Amino acid sequence: ALMAQINSCIQNKQNLLAHAPTGLGKTAAVLSSVLPYALEKNLTLFFLTPRHSQHHIAVETIKEIRSKFNLDFQVADFIGKKHMCLQPGVDSLPNSEFHEYCRDLRKRDHCDFFLNLKNKTRRELCLKEALIPLHVEELKEKSKKYELCPYEVSAILAKKAKVIIADYYHILSPSIREPLLNKINKELSHSIVCFDEAHNLPDRCRDLLTANLSSLTVDRALKENKLFNFDYEEDLFNIQNNLSKLAKTVPKEKYEALIKKNDFLSDLSLVKPMQEAAEIVRDKQKKSSLGVVANFLEAWHGPDRSFVRIIQKGFTKFSKSYVNISYRCLDPSLLISQLHAHSMIFMSGTLSPVNMYQNLLGLNDPNTITSEYENPFPPS
Repeated sequence: ALMAQINSCIQNKQNLLAHAPTGLGKTAAVLSSVLPYALEKNLTLFFLTPRHSQHHIAVETIKEIRSKFNLDFQVADFIGKKHMCLQPGVDSLPNSEFHEYCRDLRKRDHCDFFLNLKNKTRRELCLKEALIPLHVEELKEKSKKYELCPYEVSAILAKKAKVIIADYYHILSPSIREPLLNKINKELSHSIVCFDEAHNLPDRCRDLLTANLSSLTVDRALKENKLFNFDYEEDLFNIQNNLSKLAKTVPKEKYEALIKKNDFLSDLSLVKPMQEAAEIVRDKQKKSSLGVVANFLEAWHGPDRSFVRIIQKGFTKFSKSYVNISYRCLDPSLLISQLHAHSMIFMSGTLSPVNMYQNLLGLNDPNTITSEYENPFPPS
């Protein structure tokens, strides 16, 4: 029944929200339904999942399909770029910091794994071994063997791939989606996008559009400013004082309160020079607290609608008090509405009530079909 519904939706360019119980075989159902249509119509399937273990299941299922039906199509597997990186010490970096660090390394020709891609022999030998669908951890091992960047190797494979397995963020985040699609010569309008474990989507979308700043980060930025002899001490002290004043407005016996944009005003002209200063810092020590401050200041001036601003007080595990301010997204449909694919499939064993998720994700148009499937397993 699920496969028939998937077939109907992709042929009619519709979206599907499917609550299908755990153990039903959703991964195999989607892949075996979508692949014949995608191959015939020259479309790409993006299979997106928040769990690394599910990447492995998808790759193994595709291997079986390729083998059983003697098919020859390419597959690429992506996880977060930081987790694919072979540079030592990057695991400790926040994701936003890693992307800046990676950009700086490449710009300054300091990443040998990236530079080695210019070696045609080395590159072709690695790609030849990677043509058999590889789980991303296997791809990392192959890339390490030839001292190449695993992310870039996956991107080369993805150009001809009919199936791309990736994390939610690769498609949900505009700052990741657009560069990736351009890099691999793909368009969402010529793609079928499947969101596995889709009950996670509302929170993931909100988190992507949420920005936070802690007084602890500002403390680190002050030390960074002094270490590199920048001229932001007064600005950072003003931010710190503003946070302290806001903390006093939180009612006693409570740890957080709503605030307004004008309660925390900052000079937007600081953002660009502070971001440039952060690039200098990352060149020396990978991450920059100045960069975190600058990026937050930029986000804080965003729209009011669908967002809320919150001040929070807390304590570290060493009992040091801190203040955190956040610009938090409430509406996950802001990201989903940007996706214009041939069809989208949202499936999960806990996508119930399905109409609630349809509402949350802003998929209330007639082009979206909802289905709930009975649990076929005995209670025992």
